[in-house]
Amino acid sequence: MEGFSSYFVCSPWSKTMKKSLRGFTLIELLVVIAIIGILMGLVIPAVQSARNAASRTQCANNLKQMGLAIQNFHDTRRFIPPSRPADGYLSWHVFIMPYMELDNVYDAFAWRLPYNQQDEKILKTSVPVFVCPSRRFPGEISTFEERDGFPVGVCGDYAGNAGSAIGSTGYNDNFGFKTETNGVFNSGLRKDNRIDANGRLKNYRGRYTFSSINDGLSNTLCVGEKALNGRRLNEPGGYGDGCMYNGDEPGNTMRVGGPLFGIARTKFPEPPQTWTVFGGFHTTVCNFLICDGSVTSLPNDIDLQVYGYLCDRKDGKATTIPQ
Repeated sequence: MEGFSSYFVCSPWSKTMKKSLRGFTLIELLVVIAIIGILMGLVIPAVQSARNAASRTQCANNLKQMGLAIQNFHDTRRFIPPSRPADGYLSWHVFIMPYMELDNVYDAFAWRLPYNQQDEKILKTSVPVFVCPSRRFPGEISTFEERDGFPVGVCGDYAGNAGSAIGSTGYNDNFGFKTETNGVFNSGLRKDNRIDANGRLKNYRGRYTFSSINDGLSNTLCVGEKALNGRRLNEPGGYGDGCMYNGDEPGNTMRVGGPLFGIARTKFPEPPQTWTVFGGFHTTVCNFLICDGSVTSLPNDIDLQVYGYLCDRKDGKATTIPQ
């Protein structure tokens, strides 16, 4: 045994085993850590960029689906849906649902009734197509009621183009029932959206048809991403992020654009931008649906005069959509 032990200790195999147990030196370890850090610095931005690109593409697909629904709605009803039939009633998001294979959700709404008389359960039902994945997850609920006695509901990221608001101060002129407007999605006219003595809509109708878009469908914006403050998401009122089904607040359903109301250039705009203008959570651009059903990304720093022409359906300036 003594000889065997001596052989084992002195054998070439034991020397090899000792060599194989040798660890990294401090310098080698630092080099490995530095290499890993460099690789992570290269990979993480690439992954984030790919994720942002995927979210932007999904947002564009959402708008594309809305465009098809609006086209089908118009083909059936012979008018573009109103942003809201009357103040306090439901929004256009609800009216296009049957044309997006969302009949089960639509049927749970009572379109003749005001928003604050709807079943609270349906108001909290999210439709992912109305949510931009760059901004939030579907199903987020407004943090508080917009008016006393109003139920809260799910928030969305898209609003109809209510016009250029050139020469106006915003909602006061461009969203009234009596004032002539130049957008595509505006509140319904009282004569077309009558309310009975019990507060129920007798019918609903939008102001415009495709033939009302004198500048051409391919030259006029239809729906876009709403500007919202990323630090105040789901906050209604001045921050413009109430329930997307609620037609009581104009900023929930429609926005304006033009020389006085450019696309928000930050993810954290403050009032009044947060309830009047368009703006996305994508880098340097905002996604829009065009009235012909196509989708485009407009730069946040677009020339404001050109932008106003694109928001105005009848200014006689058939401006080409920037690519």
